[in-house]
Amino acid sequence: MSPDAAASNDNPVQRKSEFQYVIEAMKEQWVSMVGMMAMFVVTIGLGMLLQPFYNQTDELRAFGTEGASQGRWIIMELAMIFVFTAIIIWLAKKKKEWIIKLGILAILWLALVYATVPLAHLFLAPDMGPEPFVDEFSNTEEGVEEGVFVLHYGAEGYMMYNVIPALNESGEQIVDDNNNSLSSHALNMNNGDSSWTWQANIATTQHTLRVTPQAENFIISAGEDLWILDLNGNELSNDTCLRATYPAGCSTSFTHNYNDLNYTYTITDEPRVIRFDPYDKGNKTNPVKDGQWLISDKLNMRENPLLAQKFDDDRFMVVTANYAVLFNIPETTSPPVASRDTPTDSVEEIWNYSTPDGVNISAAEWGVSPWSETTLEEHNGREMMLIIGTDTGNVLSWNFNLDNNKVIEEERMDLADNDAVEGGIHAIRLGDYGDGGINEIFIASGDTLHMFLGTGLVDYMHIDLENSPEAIHITAKDDGAEVSWFNEESWAGGMLDDSMLKQQGIRLDNLSSMVGLFTATLLMAWLIWKPEWYVVNTTGILVGSGVVVMLGIAFVPWLVIFFMIMAAIYDHWAVHKSKHMLDLADTMIGLKLPILLVAPQEKGFSMLDDEEDTLASTPDKVDEETEEIEYTEKDDAIGEAAVKKEGFKAKSIAADEARKSGKKATKKSGSEAMFMGLGDIIFPGMLVISAMTYLAPIGGENAALLVAIGVIIGGLCGYLFLMTRVALGIPQAGLPLLNGGSIIGFFVSGLIFIGWKAFEFNVTL
Repeated sequence: MSPDAAASNDNPVQRKSEFQYVIEAMKEQWVSMVGMMAMFVVTIGLGMLLQPFYNQTDELRAFGTEGASQGRWIIMELAMIFVFTAIIIWLAKKKKEWIIKLGILAILWLALVYATVPLAHLFLAPDMGPEPFVDEFSNTEEGVEEGVFVLHYGAEGYMMYNVIPALNESGEQIVDDNNNSLSSHALNMNNGDSSWTWQANIATTQHTLRVTPQAENFIISAGEDLWILDLNGNELSNDTCLRATYPAGCSTSFTHNYNDLNYTYTITDEPRVIRFDPYDKGNKTNPVKDGQWLISDKLNMRENPLLAQKFDDDRFMVVTANYAVLFNIPETTSPPVASRDTPTDSVEEIWNYSTPDGVNISAAEWGVSPWSETTLEEHNGREMMLIIGTDTGNVLSWNFNLDNNKVIEEERMDLADNDAVEGGIHAIRLGDYGDGGINEIFIASGDTLHMFLGTGLVDYMHIDLENSPEAIHITAKDDGAEVSWFNEESWAGGMLDDSMLKQQGIRLDNLSSMVGLFTATLLMAWLIWKPEWYVVNTTGILVGSGVVVMLGIAFVPWLVIFFMIMAAIYDHWAVHKSKHMLDLADTMIGLKLPILLVAPQEKGFSMLDDEEDTLASTPDKVDEETEEIEYTEKDDAIGEAAVKKEGFKAKSIAADEARKSGKKATKKSGSEAMFMGLGDIIFPGMLVISAMTYLAPIGGENAALLVAIGVIIGGLCGYLFLMTRVALGIPQAGLPLLNGGSIIGFFVSGLIFIGWKAFEFNVTL
């Protein structure tokens, strides 16, 4: 280090002087700075106000839902910026400013329409929201079915369970041989157009029947008893399983064909998997075990399983409160263990999931994925999805290929580890809204029933519930779906159609649309007639808000961040290396076009009186009404380098630098202003809107809004730091600091309000 450098670093007087200079310069420019900050916030705030209008449908997304995570579209946007800049500079050199102005005015009018039309709807047609959902079932006798929900069967079928005292024809209580009071346990199957009822008088406690649906029958377990029914509810067999399973008894049972013999298996409360001896004909009503296998003790079979599913002839799935497992149905034991109390072999698990401590699975659903490439009618049933919900509000899913036993967690299920669904998950159902052949996901959480529609899982429906439901049932209709839910031993629900959806595509009000178009046209005419700074600002704020929301909803945050980084690098190069951005800025200011914002420092500022001044040059002399300001060649360079198209410039920078050098400087009254290119607002604003749009399904709308506000705060911090550099006369591109601050704000606020899940997006090329 040189002595001079050391002295400079160790000299507190010099450091204090430089700091004081920054403070003094910023004090002199505080009016412009505050005005520019206000326009920064207002422009992005208007974009946030417009976001719900543009988030209604894929029609208003530039590249659709799928394109929002595809990087090629961002690369195309960057290329278009380069092409546009080159064309403008080439036309300016050819003195074709009129072509530039006409072309940009047309683009600006279109961007204005993107802001004025939805704003007109906001003020003139604020009640264009969804119609209220009408609860039809709970208000009428018809359609109300009491009992306990057991299971879904197919797309439209479901089974209910009722227990009442068993009475004889005289109305007296029926008792068994041991004088135990019997109850009538009834299963009612409602399968759309058909229904049936099966019942048995047994001495078990209420709500203990457990039903396993199979391809050709239903297996019913009740501790000591076991029944097999055909698909029409006819009883095929009635056995007791106490001898084979003592002391646990049957919990969930199924059958399996092996070596041309039809074996009956049961999972006991212990839990174990036990197979009954098919040759024990003499003990049909009290069979003995033929084999037994260990299964994970995490499988809590003492409570009703949330899902029990038999696949083909060799696999079985069961989901309980703490454990979910798909296993191969065991066929052989080595050595035979018919008489052994403790098995040594375990079932072969294909896949399992265990909940973290303190978390319970509260809902489960098996069906065709919303991302399936085939329609429900054409689906072969071999590639399926399991969805589970927890009492902490998490939603997780896995894709199962039943042909090769391949299981992959579904990363597109953005409802996991988030607050998009508030409260514990009570019920989940896959259903086809609109009978379009594609499943939607219906989730009851807290006091709300949601419908997540399409591959983007857009939250299209909110139905407020009085009580937490145990099940959701969906019947597809051409114009919507019949939605019902079961709670407090009865069904409630009604018809859901497009008018009731929270977001059902773009809906335009004729009067609001006309007012928006007229306002945009009027502003453009005013801009052409009198391009004063307040006209430029008004138009620029509206244009910026329209562009912000239009681009923000088009891309997920990771792609927007990539866009911002690349734009910042380009901005730095264009200002400090090629310097062509200065030429572009001169052209735009000369044409009085609203692709920048103007913050006057003093009253009386007029862009109409300042037509000869440009951002890339500073006059050597001022008119006779002002005192002379002496500039050196160095001062001119500083004044020139401190500004750019999408940056900032207070026209007093060169004068401040001259004063710093001890030269006298005075200001022309009303001649000073600060300029900000719209790009410095649009890029941070894009990240704000993107966070609002794509983090809402992950962390909930409130958390997404807080992250968006964090991005704004980060951008403002970058702005303040930029102002300290400009005040010092140090050449500085704006986008690196503004975009950098916004990106930091996104990561910090995302981590605080949502967590690491906020940064997980499946970005592709």
